[in-house]
Amino acid sequence: MNGRKQRWKGCLLALLLIVGIPTLIVWRELRQERLSSELMATIKRVKTLSKESYYRGDADEMKKLEKAKLQVRNEEVKVPRLLDQGADPNVRDFMPVKRTFWEHIKILVKRALGRKSSGPTSSQSALAIAVYA
Repeated sequence: MNGRKQRWKGCLLALLLIVGIPTLIVWRELRQERLSSELMATIKRVKTLSKESYYRGDADEMKKLEKAKLQVRNEEVKVPRLLDQGADPNVRDFMPVKRTFWEHIKILVKRALGRKSSGPTSSQSALAIAVYA
């Protein structure tokens, strides 16, 4: 009876490890992608709002300018928070690609083995957009 309980515990532990570890890895990767894409979108919004917020002389434009400045400040506050949560400042702005679960696993295995992704690298990173654009 005691040996049977030990086997059940061992099987349950093995099952948890086999299912739990890959699930945790995929969850972390998806979270990282979400944070990084949110960082890129926030930086782009700040740049767009900053370019649009020029004073042209009338009262309506002044109200729009103040509103745009407030939006820029609100967006700028998000950037350090996203970086603290783990967003990658070197994320690049590519067209979104829909991947299957198995494609995500394949990419994770390649990263774990130290291979670089074969994606295009001609786009600017979020850090470069924030500083130079």
